Amino acid sequence: MGGAIGMLCAAGRVEPRLQGRVRSLLLNDMAPQLAQSALDRIKAYAGQPPAFATVTALEGFFRQVYQPYGWLSDAQWRRLTETSTRRLPDGRVTPHYDPAMVQQFIHHPQDYLNWEHYDALDLPVLCLRGVDSDLVEREVVEAMRHRGPGARGQLQAVEIAGCGHAPALNVPDQWDLVTDFLRRSEAGEPLA
Repeated sequence: MGGAIGMLCAAGRVEPRLQGRVRSLLLNDMAPQLAQSALDRIKAYAGQPPAFATVTALEGFFRQVYQPYGWLSDAQWRRLTETSTRRLPDGRVTPHYDPAMVQQFIHHPQDYLNWEHYDALDLPVLCLRGVDSDLVEREVVEAMRHRGPGARGQLQAVEIAGCGHAPALNVPDQWDLVTDFLRRSEAGEPLA
Protein backbone atom coordinates (compact mmCIF):
# COMPACT_ATOMS: atom_id res chain seq x y z
CA MET A 1 0.00 0.00 0.00
CA GLY A 2 2.91 2.33 0.66
CA GLY A 3 3.98 2.30 -2.98
CA ALA A 4 0.47 3.13 -4.16
CA ILE A 5 0.22 5.98 -1.65
CA GLY A 6 3.71 7.12 -2.65
CA MET A 7 2.70 7.32 -6.32
CA LEU A 8 -0.36 9.39 -5.46
CA CYS A 9 1.54 11.76 -3.20
CA ALA A 10 4.54 12.17 -5.50
CA ALA A 11 2.27 12.85 -8.47
CA GLY A 12 0.50 15.58 -6.47
CA ARG A 13 -2.90 14.07 -7.26
CA VAL A 14 -4.13 13.68 -3.70
CA GLU A 15 -2.61 16.80 -2.25
CA PRO A 16 -1.09 19.17 -4.81
CA ARG A 17 1.13 20.75 -2.14
CA LEU A 18 3.01 17.43 -1.89
CA GLN A 19 4.14 17.53 -5.51
CA GLY A 20 7.86 18.21 -5.60
CA ARG A 21 8.37 17.33 -1.94
CA VAL A 22 8.97 13.66 -2.74
CA ARG A 23 12.35 13.61 -4.53
CA SER A 24 12.57 9.88 -5.34
CA LEU A 25 10.30 6.88 -5.02
CA LEU A 26 10.89 3.20 -4.26
CA LEU A 27 8.20 0.80 -5.42
CA ASN A 28 8.86 -2.51 -3.64
CA ASP A 29 6.97 -5.05 -5.73
CA MET A 30 4.36 -2.42 -6.51
CA ALA A 31 3.27 -1.09 -9.88
CA PRO A 32 0.52 1.03 -11.39
CA GLN A 33 -1.38 -2.14 -12.28
CA LEU A 34 -1.64 -5.24 -10.11
CA ALA A 35 -2.61 -8.81 -10.95
CA GLN A 36 -6.19 -9.55 -9.90
CA SER A 37 -5.38 -13.14 -8.91
CA ALA A 38 -2.82 -11.86 -6.39
CA LEU A 39 -5.26 -9.29 -5.01
CA ASP A 40 -7.77 -12.11 -4.56
CA ARG A 41 -5.11 -14.18 -2.72
CA ILE A 42 -4.35 -11.27 -0.38
CA LYS A 43 -8.05 -10.69 0.29
CA ALA A 44 -8.48 -14.36 1.19
CA TYR A 45 -5.88 -14.38 3.97
CA ALA A 46 -5.90 -10.75 5.11
CA GLY A 47 -9.64 -10.29 5.51
CA GLN A 48 -10.06 -13.00 8.13
CA PRO A 49 -6.79 -13.43 10.00
CA PRO A 50 -6.54 -16.74 11.84
CA ALA A 51 -5.95 -17.06 15.57
CA PHE A 52 -3.45 -19.39 17.21
CA ALA A 53 -2.89 -20.76 20.69
CA THR A 54 0.81 -19.83 20.69
CA VAL A 55 3.14 -17.26 19.20
CA THR A 56 5.18 -20.15 17.78
CA ALA A 57 2.15 -21.36 15.83
CA LEU A 58 1.56 -17.81 14.56
CA GLU A 59 5.20 -17.67 13.46
CA GLY A 60 4.61 -20.83 11.44
CA PHE A 61 1.68 -19.10 9.74
CA PHE A 62 3.80 -16.03 8.97
CA ARG A 63 6.57 -18.22 7.54
CA GLN A 64 4.05 -19.78 5.17
CA VAL A 65 2.12 -16.66 4.13
CA TYR A 66 5.15 -14.38 3.92
CA GLN A 67 7.50 -16.94 2.35
CA PRO A 68 7.56 -14.80 -0.81
CA TYR A 69 9.50 -12.12 1.13
CA GLY A 70 12.58 -14.22 0.44
CA TRP A 71 15.24 -15.36 2.87
CA LEU A 72 14.84 -14.34 6.50
CA SER A 73 16.92 -15.68 9.36
CA ASP A 74 15.20 -17.43 12.26
CA ALA A 75 15.82 -14.30 14.34
CA GLN A 76 14.17 -12.13 11.67
CA TRP A 77 11.14 -14.43 11.51
CA ARG A 78 10.87 -14.27 15.30
CA ARG A 79 11.18 -10.45 15.26
CA LEU A 80 8.58 -10.15 12.49
CA THR A 81 6.24 -12.32 14.56
CA GLU A 82 6.84 -10.48 17.82
CA THR A 83 6.17 -7.11 16.22
CA SER A 84 3.14 -8.33 14.27
CA THR A 85 1.20 -10.13 17.01
CA ARG A 86 -1.95 -9.09 18.83
CA ARG A 87 -3.45 -11.01 21.75
CA LEU A 88 -7.17 -11.64 21.57
CA PRO A 89 -9.49 -11.46 24.62
CA ASP A 90 -9.59 -15.28 24.75
CA GLY A 91 -5.78 -15.45 25.03
CA ARG A 92 -5.05 -16.59 21.49
CA VAL A 93 -2.80 -14.57 19.20
CA THR A 94 -3.47 -13.23 15.70
CA PRO A 95 -1.70 -11.03 13.16
CA HIS A 96 -1.74 -7.39 14.28
CA TYR A 97 -3.39 -5.41 11.51
CA ASP A 98 -6.85 -4.20 10.73
CA PRO A 99 -8.59 -6.90 8.65
CA ALA A 100 -10.93 -4.22 7.34
CA MET A 101 -8.07 -3.13 5.06
CA VAL A 102 -9.36 -5.64 2.50
CA GLN A 103 -12.50 -3.55 2.16
CA GLN A 104 -10.42 -1.22 -0.02
CA PHE A 105 -10.03 -4.02 -2.56
CA ILE A 106 -13.72 -4.89 -2.37
CA HIS A 107 -15.36 -1.46 -2.41
CA HIS A 108 -12.78 0.38 -4.53
CA PRO A 109 -11.33 -2.26 -6.87
CA GLN A 110 -9.91 0.30 -9.29
CA ASP A 111 -7.87 2.13 -6.62
CA TYR A 112 -4.83 0.06 -7.55
CA LEU A 113 -5.04 0.96 -11.22
CA ASN A 114 -2.67 3.93 -11.06
CA TRP A 115 -1.32 4.51 -14.57
CA GLU A 116 -2.53 8.11 -14.52
CA HIS A 117 -0.53 8.80 -11.37
CA TYR A 118 2.51 6.84 -12.52
CA ASP A 119 2.56 8.70 -15.84
CA ALA A 120 2.53 12.02 -13.95
CA LEU A 121 5.64 11.17 -11.90
CA ASP A 122 8.64 13.33 -12.72
CA LEU A 123 11.25 11.95 -10.36
CA PRO A 124 13.62 8.98 -10.09
CA VAL A 125 11.80 5.70 -9.42
CA LEU A 126 13.28 2.38 -8.34
CA CYS A 127 10.91 -0.52 -9.02
CA LEU A 128 11.93 -3.74 -7.32
CA ARG A 129 10.04 -6.83 -8.46
CA GLY A 130 10.37 -10.23 -6.86
CA VAL A 131 11.17 -12.72 -9.64
CA ASP A 132 8.37 -14.93 -8.32
CA SER A 133 5.90 -12.11 -7.71
CA ASP A 134 2.30 -12.88 -8.50
CA LEU A 135 1.29 -9.26 -7.79
CA VAL A 136 3.46 -7.34 -10.24
CA GLU A 137 3.57 -8.96 -13.65
CA ARG A 138 6.65 -8.67 -15.87
CA GLU A 139 4.51 -7.20 -18.67
CA VAL A 140 3.50 -4.33 -16.39
CA VAL A 141 7.12 -3.54 -15.52
CA GLU A 142 7.93 -3.59 -19.24
CA ALA A 143 5.11 -1.11 -19.86
CA MET A 144 6.48 1.06 -17.04
CA ARG A 145 9.78 1.30 -18.94
CA HIS A 146 7.96 3.08 -21.80
CA ARG A 147 5.65 5.37 -19.84
CA GLY A 148 5.94 8.11 -17.24
CA PRO A 149 9.34 8.12 -15.53
CA GLY A 150 10.46 5.19 -17.68
CA ALA A 151 9.98 7.19 -20.87
CA ARG A 152 12.02 10.02 -19.31
CA GLY A 153 14.93 7.78 -18.24
CA GLN A 154 13.97 8.11 -14.56
CA LEU A 155 13.10 4.46 -13.92
CA GLN A 156 15.39 1.73 -12.68
CA ALA A 157 13.61 -1.65 -12.63
CA VAL A 158 15.31 -4.60 -10.96
CA GLU A 159 14.14 -8.16 -10.36
CA ILE A 160 15.09 -9.74 -7.03
CA ALA A 161 15.84 -13.46 -7.21
CA GLY A 162 14.39 -15.79 -4.60
CA CYS A 163 11.50 -13.46 -3.78
CA GLY A 164 7.88 -12.95 -4.63
CA HIS A 165 5.75 -10.23 -3.06
CA ALA A 166 7.54 -8.43 -1.59
CA PRO A 167 11.32 -8.52 -1.17
CA ALA A 168 12.08 -8.08 2.54
CA LEU A 169 14.99 -5.69 1.84
CA ASN A 170 16.88 -7.41 4.63
CA VAL A 171 20.08 -8.57 2.95
CA PRO A 172 23.11 -6.58 1.77
CA ASP A 173 22.46 -7.00 -1.97
CA GLN A 174 18.98 -5.54 -1.55
CA TRP A 175 20.16 -2.74 0.76
CA ASP A 176 22.86 -1.86 -1.75
CA LEU A 177 20.30 -1.48 -4.54
CA VAL A 178 18.28 0.93 -2.43
CA THR A 179 21.20 2.98 -1.07
CA ASP A 180 22.83 3.19 -4.52
CA PHE A 181 19.53 4.36 -6.03
CA LEU A 182 19.09 7.01 -3.33
CA ARG A 183 22.68 8.21 -3.71
CA ARG A 184 22.39 8.45 -7.51
CA SER A 185 19.00 10.14 -7.45
CA GLU A 186 20.20 12.72 -4.90
CA ALA A 187 23.28 13.38 -7.04
CA GLY A 188 21.17 13.72 -10.18
CA GLU A 189 23.02 10.83 -11.83
CA PRO A 190 21.27 8.85 -14.56
CA LEU A 191 19.58 5.61 -13.61
CA ALA A 192 20.96 2.63 -15.48
